[in-house]
Amino acid sequence: MYSEPIFPIHLLRRRTIAGVDALSFMVGIGLLGGTTYLPVFLQTVPASRRPTPGCSSCRSSAASWSRRRRPASS
Repeated sequence: MYSEPIFPIHLLRRRTIAGVDALSFMVGIGLLGGTTYLPVFLQTVPASRRPTPGCSSCRSSAASWSRRRRPASS
């Protein structure tokens, strides 16, 4: 259907590109696992209340949004 793939497979022969791709994949799994596992874990901790996991997730999201650079006004 398409004449060229989105990512040319022949680039994986280079060790640098293959290493960066593998590392990127592992970081993605870690981030996805952390965002899905952490709230469930915090809900099952006996000393935790129900809103605690959501609040902790909101705090980290708000902190990352506040660190973004705002465009300079002209």
